[in-house]
Amino acid sequence: MSVLDLSWLWFLFFLKSVLLLSLLHHFNSSLAYSLKNCTIKYSLNPLADVFVDCGNCGLVTVPVDIPRDVTSATLLNNLLEKINREDFSNLSKLRFLDLHLNKISHVDNGAFIQLGALTSLYMSFNKLTNLTANLFQGLANLTMLDLTYNNIGFIHTSAFQFLTSLLTVILDNNQLQKITDIQPVLELPQILSIIDNRFISFETKDLLTNKSSGLKVLMEKFSITTPTFPHLETIDLSHFCRGPVLKWEIPDKSLLKNITRLYFGDVSIHFGDIRNVLQSLDSLRHLTLNNMERWINQGLLATVCKIPTLQRLDLSWSTIINVSAKLVTCSQLSELDLSMTQTIELSKDSIRSMKRLRKLNVEQNLLSKVPDDIRRLSFLETLILSDNYISELGCDDFINTTHLTELYLDSNNITKLDKCVFEHLNYLNVLDVSDNLLSTLGDTFKLGPKMLTFLDLSRNLLPVFEKGDFQGLGSLKYLNVSNNIVRLKDKAFDGLNNLESLRISLLSKWYYSFRELQGLKNLTIIFSGAAHSKHFKQSNLHDFEVCDGLKSLKVFTVIFSGNQCDFPFPALKQTIQSMTHLETFTAFNIYISALDRDTFQFNTQLKNLTIRHTNLSHLDPVLFLPIANLQVLDLSNSELKSLDFLAQAGLSALRCLILKDNHITVINETVFQSLPALTYLDLDNNPFTCDCFNAGFIRWVLNNKQTQAVNAYQYTCSFPQKDVLILLFLEEIPTQQLSPYYRMRKTVKRRTYLSWPQAGQHRVFWQNVRRALETGDGPTDNNVLTGPADC
Repeated sequence: MSVLDLSWLWFLFFLKSVLLLSLLHHFNSSLAYSLKNCTIKYSLNPLADVFVDCGNCGLVTVPVDIPRDVTSATLLNNLLEKINREDFSNLSKLRFLDLHLNKISHVDNGAFIQLGALTSLYMSFNKLTNLTANLFQGLANLTMLDLTYNNIGFIHTSAFQFLTSLLTVILDNNQLQKITDIQPVLELPQILSIIDNRFISFETKDLLTNKSSGLKVLMEKFSITTPTFPHLETIDLSHFCRGPVLKWEIPDKSLLKNITRLYFGDVSIHFGDIRNVLQSLDSLRHLTLNNMERWINQGLLATVCKIPTLQRLDLSWSTIINVSAKLVTCSQLSELDLSMTQTIELSKDSIRSMKRLRKLNVEQNLLSKVPDDIRRLSFLETLILSDNYISELGCDDFINTTHLTELYLDSNNITKLDKCVFEHLNYLNVLDVSDNLLSTLGDTFKLGPKMLTFLDLSRNLLPVFEKGDFQGLGSLKYLNVSNNIVRLKDKAFDGLNNLESLRISLLSKWYYSFRELQGLKNLTIIFSGAAHSKHFKQSNLHDFEVCDGLKSLKVFTVIFSGNQCDFPFPALKQTIQSMTHLETFTAFNIYISALDRDTFQFNTQLKNLTIRHTNLSHLDPVLFLPIANLQVLDLSNSELKSLDFLAQAGLSALRCLILKDNHITVINETVFQSLPALTYLDLDNNPFTCDCFNAGFIRWVLNNKQTQAVNAYQYTCSFPQKDVLILLFLEEIPTQQLSPYYRMRKTVKRRTYLSWPQAGQHRVFWQNVRRALETGDGPTDNNVLTGPADC
């Protein structure tokens, strides 16, 4: 071959490649199933609602190819400036529409007129300035409208006339100035939020109407002097943190006779005013005082605790001095939230009088022990002590809390558990002791709690589980002991007769058996080989009875964090084969090479298969023949170079195929004829080549009416460039070792050019080689669907 004319060979190749461009020109996008800028979310249920995601795509117009049967659509975080009348035509099934985080300043009248089924519309963080008379025409079923963070300063009196089902309107952070601005809204919704507008006052006497409002929740600063809101139940001022001092004017407390919930948060209000407010609410049940430490430390709780109807008190995010003394008289409470209050201790007798208390939250504080008064709360059902500095649990800490059903002790410094700690908790259902410093269980769970169904012991320092460690937990259904790197003694799970889900981290050095877990349905095993890889090589078939006999198992996940070569796990295949009812199998970083062809021969009920971080470059299609009912297959990051194996795999029921992050360069579209049920295809981040070998695949993506190729319009391809040295020696490389692209190049070279054996002896030869290496030689469009076309 003469390299003096090397560029001529490049020209012949690209003359053929660039012909692909006209494929897109003849394509009707309205007929496509693969969307240009959106994704149809996959659902296991073929009859489920259709959810289209067009978010974060830099869109300046609403896509024209949104499917007509869509029920939920999001176009959040784009660059939309206008909604045209035809943008959402023919979307009669749409119930949820998210347009927030755009630049929308104009909406055509009647733009939503064909969205008769729409119930939720989110248009927050846009640039709307006014709501016109016909803006919401057609939205008779709308119940939720969010217009937060716009520039709305004007609402037409007829703007809400079509919204006959409206329940909630959020107009926070706009430019509304007078109460009359929101008068068109008041007659419809039950919940209205108008936080952070430009109201100087909110006085009902300014309303130009004698009609009463159906409003039940109002979120803003206001003065009520007329019976405009007879149904008002909730006032939320928790976000009002700017502006002048709030003045509360309600001369007749009967005007707020139905108020049951009042939320304050960092509100600027005189102490006397807020005290008068609380004294005027005869039906108040729930009070929130977030970031209100200034008034709490001045004695506000003395007034709060005198409200006889009060049941729930939330003081979170308030740094309270001596909170214990301030709560002594709040005996009527059923729920108390003291989370994030910088509480160091709850002194004796501070909450002892709360005989009705059902829920106490003291998470994210500075407690070093369980407060003494806890043992006096005999009717307590939920106790949250998460994220403190508790290091010990005493036998008397929960001695009288016999009605406790949920106990959260996670994220503390607990080093041990004595068997007496939980022995009186006969009704405990949920126990979370994760993220502590436990190094042993001792006899903690050998006798109970008998009714426990959920136990989380993850992220501790437990090195071993002994025989019978859990034998008293006969009702347990969920157990998480991951991130402990434990070894199991024989019959460690004895007694867990009803366990359905287990998540565990293991070393492979020791013998394991889960034979006693006959009812287990979901098992996740996380093997760590970072510090113990030498033990994996010593294991043999008889060391692993990991899941032998688990006939009821339906979901099995195996994850390995070490080097694949250190994880032979010889019994894994036999383990899988014994799971005859298995429906979902997931393996991360487990296999060194492709699975044996008989791995799934007894797993005929398998529906979901995920194998990632594995070398499957020599995958045998016979592997899939026994699992003809497979619906989801994920082989991402598995060094696949071709989809040819699918043609003989017999996957006629497959609906979802995910092959991301592989080495696929060329796809023969005929393989999809073997997948008649396929509706979802994800081939993201594969090194497709921009040549005619992909022409058939491109046509299939553009024209098929059933399968969505996710993000296909964002797939990129590469032109084989700077392969001059390979090209020079093509005749010396066996054909079977070449990709389809280089096989073509070899054929072109052999039939078109003469060989020049002495070329390497001439300086001009190497000058031209260098020039070819340094010269860009490919078209600029490297999009798979819009790049080279017309083959």
